[in-house]
Amino acid sequence: SLYPSHSLESFYCSVKRIQSQTKKLLAGGLLSITGVFLLWQGKSDQTLTYIQIRKPASEFSSVEIKRALDPAHLPYVLSRLGAQEEKSRDRKIFFLDDASLSLYHAGVILRARLEKNSGGDTTVKIRGLNSDTVPSQLFEQDDFKCELDLTGDKQVGSCSITKDQHEDELKDALIKHKDSVKKIFSQNQEDFYKEFGIKTNADLPRLDKLNILGPIASQTWRGNLTLESKGVEISLELWTLPNQKKFLEISFKTTEPFSTILSQALDDWMRTEKIAVSTDQELKTESALRYFKQAS
Repeated sequence: SLYPSHSLESFYCSVKRIQSQTKKLLAGGLLSITGVFLLWQGKSDQTLTYIQIRKPASEFSSVEIKRALDPAHLPYVLSRLGAQEEKSRDRKIFFLDDASLSLYHAGVILRARLEKNSGGDTTVKIRGLNSDTVPSQLFEQDDFKCELDLTGDKQVGSCSITKDQHEDELKDALIKHKDSVKKIFSQNQEDFYKEFGIKTNADLPRLDKLNILGPIASQTWRGNLTLESKGVEISLELWTLPNQKKFLEISFKTTEPFSTILSQALDDWMRTEKIAVSTDQELKTESALRYFKQAS
């Protein structure tokens, strides 16, 4: 479709910034340009700019943009986000895998989150999947999604099913070890794990044969920023491992058409606010699992 210059604001591009913003979108592989036209009205020097944009079908329902930060700068980052340190959402994070981390190396992540007096949830996430590689009926489930994670220069796509769980059931399986961990996953989650996990990786263990890795102390804060004239909800999460090693991550979710622009805008904001980005942009899940493997 054709978009006149005065409507390009919906793409967060002003007339003067068409060239630079279009280059960013093209670099991210998100847009292809099929035509750019300059039109003049009579003798007027007014220039009307039209740009024809074709967007490919999205493989992911959302994009989560993440950056690893220096944990020592937590108080300062909270102040810039207008969040109070004492008002965090506190949870315990557990992962399930075998002694060799076979699931993780196969792109499969099984996670449980437990929140005091509020229950929790379990997630089966499989990397390397997108909306084109899974049956369409999976999208009929409200708790199924395909998402792209952008952490530094790393891009990781995945599809997952998350289910709410009762606090007592999570405690019985994860802390008291009274029940099999299989009980904290739904039938849909187990079927998803078998179909896209075990079926393609025959050596992966059954759910009831996995080790519990955790807990990790998690604290999460919310804040709001305006990036490229678009309001976004920011999440700031701190993980503390049993050995007191900490990981701090800032993130927000958006959709594919705006991910490249907003990712750059987040970097620009952090640079302006002098927020130190960690020199190691390694995924915090990988770091945590490696710690538990070495500690076992």
